[in-house]
Amino acid sequence: RLTITLSFSMLLAALAACDKQCENDVISSAMPPSGHLKAVAFQRSCGATVGANVQVSILAASQTLPNESGNVLIVDGQQAPTLFWRSDSQLEIRTAGSSQTFKRETSFGGVVINYKSGS
Repeated sequence: RLTITLSFSMLLAALAACDKQCENDVISSAMPPSGHLKAVAFQRSCGATVGANVQVSILAASQTLPNESGNVLIVDGQQAPTLFWRSDSQLEIRTAGSSQTFKRETSFGGVVINYKSGS
């Protein structure tokens, strides 16, 4: 059991170290009419071995973007999505359409997320 616990602890430490080597660069953000949330589009760079990608997170309006992966969208490439709040509980994300998608949530924290692809 000690070996399994130690191995698991080492794995967690390695994953935490990887996150510290990454950095997020904000591309754009948008707030809904009430202003209590924000959607943030950003590029996440994790070194030369990871290709360019764009991510989106929904956060509290007062929260700064944490050094973490996006909580609603992760796509391959560098083209920034367009963020548009239709209401306080409905976000539209427009993407280029040709990108490989790694994460695409349809709801998050009470917000319904709609996607449109193409130009």
